[in-house]
Amino acid sequence: ANYGGCFYKSDTGGLVNAQNSKFKGNAGYYGGVASNGKHTWTNCVVVSNNAFFGGGVAYNGVHTWTNCLVASNNNELGLGGVAYQGTYTWTNCVVFNNTALNGGVVYMGTHTWRNCVLVNNTALNRVH
Repeated sequence: ANYGGCFYKSDTGGLVNAQNSKFKGNAGYYGGVASNGKHTWTNCVVVSNNAFFGGGVAYNGVHTWTNCLVASNNNELGLGGVAYQGTYTWTNCVVFNNTALNGGVVYMGTHTWRNCVLVNNTALNRVH
């Protein structure tokens, strides 16, 4: 997929609401799972997704994450192992072992973190 391996919203209307779901092995150029739009993720497992350019999981948009496990997502050639730009609220999430060239978890955007654990995320770009 070019935009979002699972979800793509070309406008600002509507909402993608994922509950008690697993997203694994998805890929997209912009966002391994989702690109643009408004998304809520509740009690989800999001693992082993890939993007070529922006956001191993999500590219842009407004995202609310609650009680999720986000692990082993990859964007080795791009920006943000999990997220590239947008607005994100994270509550009670575990985010680990994500990788990107720049920004092991996020590259840019607005992020609010509440009671989350972030561990072993890696930015591969080494500036000497």
